[in-house]
Amino acid sequence: MLLLGESVLSILITPSTNTVEYHVTFYAAIVSIALLQYCHYKYQPHSPREHACRRSLRGSVTHYAIMIIYCHALIAVGTAYKMFLSTYEVEASLKNKDLRHLVTTLMSRNLAGAADKTKFTTVEHKAATATLFCISMAVVWLCLEGMWVAHVGRAKYWAFAKTKPGIFCDVLRTIGVFFMGTISYYTIEPEWVTLIALLGICFEIVTAVLTDYFWHKQFGDFEDDDDDEHWPNVTEPDSVPNEHVDEHDDQA
Repeated sequence: MLLLGESVLSILITPSTNTVEYHVTFYAAIVSIALLQYCHYKYQPHSPREHACRRSLRGSVTHYAIMIIYCHALIAVGTAYKMFLSTYEVEASLKNKDLRHLVTTLMSRNLAGAADKTKFTTVEHKAATATLFCISMAVVWLCLEGMWVAHVGRAKYWAFAKTKPGIFCDVLRTIGVFFMGTISYYTIEPEWVTLIALLGICFEIVTAVLTDYFWHKQFGDFEDDDDDEHWPNVTEPDSVPNEHVDEHDDQA
């Protein structure tokens, strides 16, 4: 969650431009980060006893390895959003012939023999950023699915995957991940990439909700489980009464 917060911070501190494209990208990025936060909690277990670290050693190791990849992918997502927004500032500077941008360009230093070869054009910058963003978003989705499998266990997951609802949900996941990872092949404009990615995240949420519905329909809902598997009710006391105090009150 700290990495999602850093992504929001990196978006907020980026210099803004008074263009429609910038505001579309900005607000699409903010909403996408909020939905990613919802997805993060959606794929977490409802009880500490259902967590992969409590379930088995193999599940704990798998969850730990996936979490490392997941964190790096979130860093890449936040970086891509910042690079998207920075593109508009560069374009505005070039269009308005900003003196500050001109001085910075003239005073920039490169390694010997790499005077112009290390500079990207605007189109190349957009394409590289879009590719980074799409791949990292696809990895985030795969990591969320992997952590969910680590929580529920392979045996229980394969039992669900062999059913018709499980196959249907897996097909939706495959389509979503493939589409999310290939958005840069259709467009490299930041506003369109972020908007399409926002729709992809909404599709991911719908897939997660359907999977959750079919999962509990097959394995039982939380209402049929034991009370010990629930989080404690905050409206009820979770303490054990002291017998000595109760006896003393009865004698009084």
